[in-house]
Amino acid sequence: MAKKIDTAVILAAGSGIRLRPKTYNIPKGFVEVGGQTLIERSLKILHSNGIKNIIIGCGHLSKMYEEIQGEYNFDIYKNIEYQVSGSLYTLVLAEELVSDDFLILESDIMYEPRSIKALVEASEENLILASGPTQSQDEVYIEADENMRFVTLNKNKNLVKQVSGELVGITKISKDTLTSLCDLVRSDEAYKNWDYERGFTQVLDKHEFSVKKIDDLVWCEIDDENHLKRAKELIYPKLIQKVSLLYLLFFVPIAC
Repeated sequence: MAKKIDTAVILAAGSGIRLRPKTYNIPKGFVEVGGQTLIERSLKILHSNGIKNIIIGCGHLSKMYEEIQGEYNFDIYKNIEYQVSGSLYTLVLAEELVSDDFLILESDIMYEPRSIKALVEASEENLILASGPTQSQDEVYIEADENMRFVTLNKNKNLVKQVSGELVGITKISKDTLTSLCDLVRSDEAYKNWDYERGFTQVLDKHEFSVKKIDDLVWCEIDDENHLKRAKELIYPKLIQKVSLLYLLFFVPIAC
């Protein structure tokens, strides 16, 4: 039986260097596609899936998140070392704010609402969301075993034995797993520079991760101008098409 999940931590501290000059004035989460920012879209999806406790780890231009706090009802914590640390450090700074199992999301992704539902309804404690091939030119390849247990990941396809899916940027983890990640960083400050997903590979001796692959998942990450162009011209129209199809299937009566 799936454990109730009502908390999400959104990692939003980064400077978005690859998306400059746009991110000189806004965090990546405030990039707009289809008349809505990435963070607003994500917050609405989370709320609609019963995620009531949303916590955002900020750094670069954190004031912009503070300005929409009241409207979207979320909490904020800050990584004041965001310029010299990685997303793993931003995640572990949430240790005292998280009391149970939760979702981790990246702030610069656009995705289908079923992404959240798939993880929330799954029984596995630690579950990494994966998609089929995206051809985004910035893939993170996941290797899993025959039972879809997570083994490793890498941006270099040649450094994984087999590609079991591509990292989406949404994961469910247990509170105990977060504690182990925090202990990892406390044991060696070099881990402060790591990406959070790479940190998973260092705690597999204590915590098993599974991979949930949705082959036809529509999503994208926006790290640079090419990603943004792809999001506007390819991914957003596909998302709208899927929403329209669901509306027709579930809300429009079929004429007899």
